[in-house]
Amino acid sequence: MFAIAREHLRRRDPRHRQQGHYQRQFEGTAEDQQKLHIEIDIGADAQLRRDIPIEPGVLVTIDAGCVLDGYCSDCTRTFAVGELPARLTEIYALCLEAQLAGLAAVGPGVSGRDADAASRVPIEAAGLGWAYGHGLGHGVGIEIHEGPVLRPESTDVLEPGNVVTVEPGIYLPEDAGVRIEDLVLVTEDGCERLTQFPKELITVS
Repeated sequence: MFAIAREHLRRRDPRHRQQGHYQRQFEGTAEDQQKLHIEIDIGADAQLRRDIPIEPGVLVTIDAGCVLDGYCSDCTRTFAVGELPARLTEIYALCLEAQLAGLAAVGPGVSGRDADAASRVPIEAAGLGWAYGHGLGHGVGIEIHEGPVLRPESTDVLEPGNVVTVEPGIYLPEDAGVRIEDLVLVTEDGCERLTQFPKELITVS
């Protein structure tokens, strides 16, 4: 999935306003449809902006997933396009720290509220709590968004067998947006990370 998206970025033309939402679908038999979705968000407000030029020195967030045998998957990574200013590298590192804190908090008996709170600690300590504008994650299964939810107002409690996303984000207006998302399975003693794509900052040039 990410190989397709990265190739899309490599072929960018800075003179062209690219459509940021890019989608491909693969269909098998009527009984076994496989679908792939890719969304590409560029630069500042990575939650929102999907139709701006891709130029060096920006962060690009790619949200990808597929449906296999009726079950959904979800994964997000943020890439660097060309050499980044130091502040953007630091924002990425901060988001990764928050994501690792969220992963460490997920386990059986943990409330969605507490898991979400754990991921906010490093971002709030850096004075950027206001820039984390959504919940830590959500359940994934037959639907791409379902319970349990990991948000400040959540009353859900995680149980073994739940599959949830862990996806903190930092969105700085007129500067940058970062989101890092893994899909995890809640186990009897913690969680198992199902997403295998690396999380170090990858530069596409």
